[in-house]
Amino acid sequence: VQRMDRESAPILALNGNLDRTGCSFLDEWLDQTTSPGERVVNVDLSGVRRFDARGLAALVSAFERFRSSRRVLRVVSASDKVRSTLERQGLDFMLKAY
Repeated sequence: VQRMDRESAPILALNGNLDRTGCSFLDEWLDQTTSPGERVVNVDLSGVRRFDARGLAALVSAFERFRSSRRVLRVVSASDKVRSTLERQGLDFMLKAY
């Protein structure tokens, strides 16, 4: 996990797996690397190698949690696996070009 501070919003880059083992860390990772005052948080998932249904559920849950607190979680870059999964599930609205 790497945080890059940008003028408009931080970018959090995740490398590795967002699957059964990795998804349990997503909320903790977001909580530890962002503050409630940051209204927009960009997530770079281009380094994610494995992405399964549990990873998808964790990402959607985080997206909803941010939205319910009037914050925005955006996927600004994604590996082919993540991108195709989001598109197949009709969740490509989560993808935003940066």
